[in-house]
Amino acid sequence: MNNELKTVRKEMTAGDLKGIIDLPNYDDNRRVEVTVTPAEEQTELSAEELKKVVQSLVGAIPYTDKSLHELRMERLEKKYEIAG
Repeated sequence: MNNELKTVRKEMTAGDLKGIIDLPNYDDNRRVEVTVTPAEEQTELSAEELKKVVQSLVGAIPYTDKSLHELRMERLEKKYEIAG
């Protein structure tokens, strides 16, 4: 048996959803599409796992001797924006 969770779509009327979900001013006969998608499970990292994640990020952004103000001004000047 396949336990893979899949997205399900179903057309129904707004009236079918009364008492389940509030719809903004929909006529009861208005056709709607309901989509149900499995939510990703939230997992908490242990302190050791969190430390590994942080360590993997160290050095990802090169150090410069620029001040925060100088870095901010670079962004405002759109230095890194791609010319189109």
